[in-house]
Formats: sequence, C-alpha cells, structure tokens
Amino acid sequence: MVSHLSQGQPCALDLIYPNLTHRERDVIPHLASGGTAQEIGLHLSISAETVKKHRKNICAKFGGPTVRDVHGKLIDFVLLYAGKPPLFRVCCQSMQQKVQVFVRQKKISVSLDQDFRVVSGPVDDLKFTTVDGDMPIRSLEIAAGDLNYRQKFLGHDEYVTKLDKPAKTGAIIHRRIEIKRDFDPSMTASHHYSTWALYPTGQMVFTVEQLECDTPPNFHHDVILDFMAIHDPNLTIEQSDFKLTLCTNRPRLSQAMTISW
Repeated sequence: MVSHLSQGQPCALDLIYPNLTHRERDVIPHLASGGTAQEIGLHLSISAETVKKHRKNICAKFGGPTVRDVHGKLIDFVLLYAGKPPLFRVCCQSMQQKVQVFVRQKKISVSLDQDFRVVSGPVDDLKFTTVDGDMPIRSLEIAAGDLNYRQKFLGHDEYVTKLDKPAKTGAIIHRRIEIKRDFDPSMTASHHYSTWALYPTGQMVFTVEQLECDTPPNFHHDVILDFMAIHDPNLTIEQSDFKLTLCTNRPRLSQAMTISW
C-alpha cells in the first residue's frame, strides 16, 4: 500500500482541495492503487464499511459516482501531492503491442506481450481491455491462465486473466495475448488502433504495420490521457512507409497511444 501524503505541500493541497478530510487523503492513494475496501481497511485499521463511506464521499468530491469515473483525477492527485506514484499490487515492467493490418485479407492481427512484476502478492488475476468496435473479434487466445469476459464499459470490453496459480510477491508473470479481427479497408473514415497502460508500466512499445497495400498510408499518432491529447517528452518515433512504432518509458496509468491512418 501507499505511504501517507507528503508533508511538503499542505498549503497548496488545502487551497485546491479544501473539502477533503485527513482520512480521505489517507484513503485516496489506496483507491488509486486499486485496493479493495477490505485491503484498505486492514491497512488503516478501520472497517471495510467505513472505507466504503469514505470512497463514496471521495468520488462525489472528485465529480463522479464511482472510482472508475474519477480514477484519472485520483492518479493526478497522488502524483501531484503524495510525493510519489501509487504502489500497485502489480506493475507491468514492459509492454509490446504489434498490430498487423492485412488489407487484401481484410483482417487485423494483434499480439500483445507483457511482463508483470508482482509488487504485493498473492495475485491471481490480471485485467485486459480491448476496443468494442464494429468489426467482430475472430479469435482471442492467451498464454498464462484463462481469459474470461468480465464486463463492458466506456466502449471497451474488459477481460480478466485467471492465473493457473496465485503469483507471490516478486514473481514475474509473462502474458501474451493474440487477437484476430475483421477489417474493412473500404470504410471512408480513418482507421485507428490504440494501446493502454492499465497498470503502471516501465516501457511501452506500440507498432502498427500496414501490409498488402500498394500506397503507403498516411500515419498519425496521439498520446492521450483522460481523453485529452498530451505531450509525452519520453516518446520516440520510428517510421517507414508502411510501419509506425511509438515507444515511451514510464507512461502514466490510463495513458493511451493511438495510431490512425
């Protein structure tokens, strides 16, 4: 879990968030870290029901009904005022996503390789999100446990990887996901693909490769945080006629890199 807020910025904090109680400030980093009410309660020596009350009040003060709705704001709060980023149970040390667009075959093939380090075990599942687009997913295969559908939110489908056995603190988990989707190159609107860092990530590499086409595509890219385009000073770009690769170190949680053409 996360240590208490830094003592160096109380005045600025009180001016910007005057309605937060001291206990709410203690709870926020743990909410941002994905801690459950029971885990937070055990850490702070309060009941899970009390944590739920604080959670409800915190969400209301940050402008949303649930933690998911205000998660980006909670992360920003912790990064700005807690002195260090939140400590998650799992950290994605590296993430590489490769998207191959086969124009003549009218399909997209995606491979996603991730190396996770367990910060606080045991961990028995990992989240995965994919875009809920118009083109159906032909197949979705995974190495490292079973992948189960969880729910739909914000135009995405959320899955969870159930590991074969719980991973202990310090363990490294490698996960590879392969997806095949239909693709309609005749659509007049621009095509795009995105990759997200659902967990704190050390390095994120994202490649889109256009195959089986005669004319090079006109690639564009964006780095997005909470639906707003941002400048990422760590971003490096490699581009050829039919391929564009984006690489960044230590992206923030919920940051998305999007390549369109």
